[in-house]
Amino acid sequence: MSIENCSNLSDDAEEYVTAAAEALEDVSKNDPEGVPKAPNKRARHVITAARDLIKSKKGNAAIALVDGLPQQFQSKRPIVLVRLTAHWQMGQSDKLAEEAERAIKLFPDDPQIKPYLSRKAAMHITETVHDSFDRLGIAPETLVDALNAIDASQVVNLYPDERAKSLSDLRNEPDPEDFAKRLRNGGVIARYMTDLLRHRPNKERNSERDKTLLRYSRQAEKLLKEVDASIMEKAVADGHPVIVTSAHTSLNVSLSMDPFANLGLPVIRVANQGGFSNPGFERFVVNDDSGPFEFLKLVKRIRKNQLCVVIYPDGAKSRDVCEVEVLGRKVPIGPGAEMLAWQGKAATFFVSTHWNGRSFWPRLTQGPSAFDFETREEFEKSFHEFYADRLTELVLGEPEDIGSGGGFIPVLTRLAPRKR
Repeated sequence: MSIENCSNLSDDAEEYVTAAAEALEDVSKNDPEGVPKAPNKRARHVITAARDLIKSKKGNAAIALVDGLPQQFQSKRPIVLVRLTAHWQMGQSDKLAEEAERAIKLFPDDPQIKPYLSRKAAMHITETVHDSFDRLGIAPETLVDALNAIDASQVVNLYPDERAKSLSDLRNEPDPEDFAKRLRNGGVIARYMTDLLRHRPNKERNSERDKTLLRYSRQAEKLLKEVDASIMEKAVADGHPVIVTSAHTSLNVSLSMDPFANLGLPVIRVANQGGFSNPGFERFVVNDDSGPFEFLKLVKRIRKNQLCVVIYPDGAKSRDVCEVEVLGRKVPIGPGAEMLAWQGKAATFFVSTHWNGRSFWPRLTQGPSAFDFETREEFEKSFHEFYADRLTELVLGEPEDIGSGGGFIPVLTRLAPRKR
């Protein structure tokens, strides 16, 4: 395929165009008619190929490919999402902001496009961290050195005093000041690592900072260790689906899905927002008013198929929330994980990540299995107790592992203690 509109690419554009053409050729092999000449069908092939390129972390090639479509397609929603995803993946914050502003005018109420408006600011934490290093006069050689050198007081305060004090009180901290410092440093570490893992800096830039960020981003993938999923093998071998739960702390949302995919099951990750393409698993988006209806489709699937579903109950968007008790306080969670487990007669697990000063290690804990219970009420009670215990462990664990303060943390810290 010839791609003529490459004016926005660098001197390495030929590499991206070649990759784009190869991706389109691969897609065409699955169509008995080849890549069709009909514009609408050809556009669908191009979009599929562009998404495959993004999965392979070739965002520039994806953009080059959609640039080759006629102008009439450039404002179509799938094309817009390809551009947003590619700019986000490559860490192109300025281009992302520009594209997001254009997209929101075209699709003002689209739940997949709205989140991109806030992502430009989130991407700048890498710059803020390195600005702090410049002020402190340090130049960490490795990413481990950089993470241990982070001083949140020089970067950003992700935990207001009231929230830090609330967590300190819940833990009965003997040294609230030291706890708050570690908590805030851990939050910046988690956010910084998440940014490095989600998008790799542009390798075409030649400043010393860009070279450092590129080097760090390569090291980040090695610092986040993979889950040992061996404790899930028996449930899979016995023919049961598996539900992997987690919480929005530390680097849990950035964990590789590869170990779960290696179990031989389709891996589905339930999310409140879309826009990202990922190799090895399917993202099932549940958002806005259609969320409950869409979720029922997944319930039907797990009744008939052996699946591995990854879900974060503490990020509940459902109106029908459940409550679990964490350190004497009621915390709302979504009902989806328990519902899927019961309907699919699945085994449940909880995964968390922990920073030890050198790397992030995942921990997988087995929970109750729905097939061991005669009634749903019994299973629901057992599952909620299991999940509450895991959240409690996170709150009482190392301060750095609490992460950047998302998920259940804001709710937990603003709730009054439950009356007994």
